Amino acid sequence: MSSEQRRFSDIYGQPEFDFPGEQVDEKLIRNIDMIIYDFAILNGTFGEFLVIDAELAEELVINTANEQKRVKRVQFAEGSDIIKRQLKKAKEDKNLPITAKIVERMSDKSKMTYRTLE
Repeated sequence: MSSEQRRFSDIYGQPEFDFPGEQVDEKLIRNIDMIIYDFAILNGTFGEFLVIDAELAEELVINTANEQKRVKRVQFAEGSDIIKRQLKKAKEDKNLPITAKIVERMSDKSKMTYRTLE
């Protein structure tokens, strides 16, 4: 490879992040107040999604491979377009960290459910 050649991953690769929290399923933390510190934007099989770094207002008990663990600092994947837009705007406006909770709502017109921050 010549010195002018650049690696694909250097130009188009996924962002690196090292969030301190325990990885949890987003469904486990719905309706719980949390402080959202930051997020990383990644590309997955079904498009763009976020990995969110947050601290819960209350401890959560999770099951790991061989024990139960109490955690407050978490990271989780979020694919909701609404939440992605909300957090990108909050970051753009320099409002992170911010307190919020993920709630599921139903549209009055379509009766479809969606997730949003409150």
